[in-house]
Amino acid sequence: MVMKEVETQEEYESLKQESRERLVVIDFYAEWCGPCKMASRPYDELSEKYPDITFVKINIENLESAVEENDVNALPTFAFWKDGKRLESICGTNICKIEEMVEKFK
Repeated sequence: MVMKEVETQEEYESLKQESRERLVVIDFYAEWCGPCKMASRPYDELSEKYPDITFVKINIENLESAVEENDVNALPTFAFWKDGKRLESICGTNICKIEEMVEKFK
């Protein structure tokens, strides 16, 4: 399964609307970020393990408004959205912690 890349403000707004119905997890990354590349495959595997949850990626260089709204200060940052609002964000490559948050919020 190919991970969805959110590239426009319209797609981002649609994603926030979708979070009213289900958990949405956003991976904020950059092409030049080594830790982001390390987390990419395990993140993709999480998306396959939890098909009822929406997992997406946002390149920080393409969607600055989303970066600001989610207080992204380090990479990678994973933001968890549900009920139309951001519940929590995690920085770093600890996939076990990300999965804990998925279990907590699903």
